[in-house]
Amino acid sequence: MTGDGTGTDDVTATDTDTQALAQSASITLSKTGTLNDDDGTAGVSVGDTISYAFTVTNTGNVAVTDITLADTGATVSGGPIASLAVGASDSSTFTASYTITQTDIDAGTYTNTATVTGDGTGTDDVTATDTDTRLLDGTISLSGLVFEEVDQNYDGLRTTEQGTNGGGLFVCLSTTPAQFSQVGSSSVGAFSFSGVAPNTTYTLTLSTTGTGATCPATATLNENWFSTGESADGVATDSVVTPGKSLSDGKLTIAVGAADISTVTMGLVKADVFDPPFGLKTGEFLAGRPIIRWTMVWINDSPIPITGAVITDPPPTGTTYVNGSVTCEGRGSTTVTSCGFDDVGNTVNVVADFGPETGSPVDENTADNELVIQFDVTYDAVNPEAEYLNQGSLRWDPGWGPKTASTDDPTEPGDDDPSVVVPPAPTPPTPPTPVPALPLTLLGLLALVMAGLGFRRLV
Repeated sequence: MTGDGTGTDDVTATDTDTQALAQSASITLSKTGTLNDDDGTAGVSVGDTISYAFTVTNTGNVAVTDITLADTGATVSGGPIASLAVGASDSSTFTASYTITQTDIDAGTYTNTATVTGDGTGTDDVTATDTDTRLLDGTISLSGLVFEEVDQNYDGLRTTEQGTNGGGLFVCLSTTPAQFSQVGSSSVGAFSFSGVAPNTTYTLTLSTTGTGATCPATATLNENWFSTGESADGVATDSVVTPGKSLSDGKLTIAVGAADISTVTMGLVKADVFDPPFGLKTGEFLAGRPIIRWTMVWINDSPIPITGAVITDPPPTGTTYVNGSVTCEGRGSTTVTSCGFDDVGNTVNVVADFGPETGSPVDENTADNELVIQFDVTYDAVNPEAEYLNQGSLRWDPGWGPKTASTDDPTEPGDDDPSVVVPPAPTPPTPPTPVPALPLTLLGLLALVMAGLGFRRLV
């Protein structure tokens, strides 16, 4: 900072601020072993090898240099890593191999631990270890994670994270007999199977049942639980799942080889209905009668039941409700709680519980659990309105605020169009039949006759 005192720019002042930024060096190590059949003899035999792959990751906030790896139970190749940037991983520098002995086979497993060491803020100041255990009975292990899906919407469903820390959720493996692994028993979301025969195709199924000779034919989840996708490698989904559109079947078919698999993922959410049912409405004139019959079809396009939906529908202007004409039919698992007409409010009132729809219904023919409502109104057939518009509405509260929907005319493009019917043209009244006129000469003769009759009566 500079200023003028007794001259020009003759006073100055400076200040310096220094902030200490904490440096934290940290690395992690992941070690994976693969059993190799080197001699061609079926099963594990002396001379077969275990090859190891290593991934080193810098999880600190400073670069780590001069990273070395030691494994007393295997012969290590590669390294050191000269420098590993913050957040970077290295999976190619280090490898290792071990030759199986008869002692290992007799023990049934072989376990060893690797250690990486690097320089962060000092010399050899960061280390990490990882241990690998190989089964030597010719079987493999299969493990993975049921992850807690992040909140999002799925085609009319509001989803929330579903805890996977044990207590009621299992993954079933289709061995003979079936094996069940409780999700989250060891760590959140984790499941694992050992002693799995290699080179076989299996099915994994989410289940609320932890016992049985076979796996459930379909995923059995608690009420409103749904799977959001399954993957053998943690990336590609087994089921066709479109975020925001569809859920999956909670099952995964996986072909295993001779190596352990630890990348299986299965998504899980707890879902509630987000959008109310949709309605379709049509009207028709009853032949020879001044009556319009309105038909509403309401469909719950959701795999979750809906309870306590209220449907209202006032007759259109210029019409009068026909007493006792309203009918309500809940099809499939949809049930009607009340069905009637409110004379005071001049409206049809219906309360219903909708069954779930597992498909993607678009109309009465494709739905399994629709609600069909019909009622009649009369109109002035002599002086009708140019057209009659009618639209029903539905109100339902899922627990976080009411949701509403209106019927749509399926014959019109777009959504939420009122249904319109145009009455037939009124029949004009039949004019009276005219009385034939008499000729004037005939009228004159008739007058003379009448006069003669009157004169005779006087006489």
